[in-house]
Amino acid sequence: MAGGEVIWGVVLAGGDSRRMGRDKALIPFKGIPMAAHIVATLAHAVGHVVVVTSPDRSYSFQGIDVIHDIFPGQGPLAGIHAAFETLRADSLFVLACDTPFVRVELIRHIIDQSRDASVTVAEMGGRVHPLCGLYRSPVLPAITRRLNEGKLKVKDLLEEVGAKRVLIGPDLSFYRENLLANVNTKNDFEI
Repeated sequence: MAGGEVIWGVVLAGGDSRRMGRDKALIPFKGIPMAAHIVATLAHAVGHVVVVTSPDRSYSFQGIDVIHDIFPGQGPLAGIHAAFETLRADSLFVLACDTPFVRVELIRHIIDQSRDASVTVAEMGGRVHPLCGLYRSPVLPAITRRLNEGKLKVKDLLEEVGAKRVLIGPDLSFYRENLLANVNTKNDFEI
């Protein structure tokens, strides 16, 4: 974290987990709930970590600090918004609760590549991953406006703010094909 920038890790866990049939954040991965695994990964990379979820959920029984959505049911943008508003943080590294294969080296690489971009996200295999990236506070007004207007697609926000994309490929020592894979069904654990 160049220049003494304080970055909070944020795990987004507000989704319905319809395809999984139960709360994905609590499904065991390597012996602990998936959200706890991702919290631990982020903690190794940035230090402070919180989980953002809907007002009807709490993961505090797992020893995890929890923030609740201010705009419930409005998707990932609402989670990022709640983290900025509650933490008053300058920078957030955001991960979805269903990406357990993310590695500390990937997080640090994206941070190192971010320089002064307001948003920096991973791109792998031609696919942009908006929920694996660094978001800085200058993006908060655009997020708030989009939430108020009902424009909830994170990828549209990335276009609006000219997000920087960091290419993740086999040339990087930490690369794995499943590095950014989402776990949406029980079969996805076999990736």
